[in-house]
Amino acid sequence: GSEMCIRDSTVNKLIILYIFDAIEMPLAEDSIVDICYYDLKCMQYIDCKEAIANLLDAGLIVDAGGAGKATYNITRDGYECLKHFYTRIPSHYRDQIMTYCKENRLNLRKKQEYFSDYFKNDDGSYTVLLRILDKNLVIMELKFIVASRNNAKWIVKNSVSYTHLRAHET
Repeated sequence: GSEMCIRDSTVNKLIILYIFDAIEMPLAEDSIVDICYYDLKCMQYIDCKEAIANLLDAGLIVDAGGAGKATYNITRDGYECLKHFYTRIPSHYRDQIMTYCKENRLNLRKKQEYFSDYFKNDDGSYTVLLRILDKNLVIMELKFIVASRNNAKWIVKNSVSYTHLRAHET
């Protein structure tokens, strides 16, 4: 019954904290969901989103101010909480997470270090924004104006396609 729900949501939150601890870097919200739901299959999509929201409310993770998308990092309180309760995460999940984080740390870093977007200007042209990030600080930003939405989409698609290919090839 409800006891099960309580236990599950706690374990989900601990799993996410454990991932932050193992990956040793800030993570975009979509990366966290990818890891928990698609890659490790250790929780449902909706449970993962809920756990992230709860961790944020509790101050166990913090918005790390990613460029253009929600990016989080574990707080000191998050580490404390994990230290006391990590044994509640089934050990096979802990092993899985450790292995996953070791193997995917570089790919995840690459995937998150490029950000691109476009938006419409008042005169009908489009501004394309490309950023390269390092530990969530923008180290290079390119902005250029193109005539059409198709041009903008093409640039955005091709600027990231290389990094996304790299991130998904393993």
